[in-house]
Amino acid sequence: MNICKIRNGFYAGHRVADQYSTWDSDEVRIDPPQNMLEGKFYRLNGDGTWIECDSGVMKTREELKAERQVLVDSITVTTNSGHVFDGDEVSQGRMARAIIALQGTGAQSVTWVLADNSVIEAGVGDLIEALALAGAAQAAIWVIA
Repeated sequence: MNICKIRNGFYAGHRVADQYSTWDSDEVRIDPPQNMLEGKFYRLNGDGTWIECDSGVMKTREELKAERQVLVDSITVTTNSGHVFDGDEVSQGRMARAIIALQGTGAQSVTWVLADNSVIEAGVGDLIEALALAGAAQAAIWVIA
């Protein structure tokens, strides 16, 4: 079986005959692309297929993760009541804790600061809705293709 060197999800177009005896920790062994062309760059898709890509747009996994984090940090969600909540990971944790505390104590609401810094008394229903929306928004951007 031929193997190729993959770094950060990209195959750098080496000849299949090029074999490697040493492997860095961020590299994996995998079958090379079928009908690959010398000098072309290929990206391993999430479904295990290869996609040809432009070497100028290749990004490292760390760069992609950093871009994803910026998107996650900027999530805001609007509930049916019209309240706009921050939906970043820290805010999601705060919402989850507030929901548990409200349900556990029987309290009707908690003072909450919205994304625009306005203050409301948020009930369990509003917080559950905001948490579900924020989680869905994060899930939609989480997978790095």
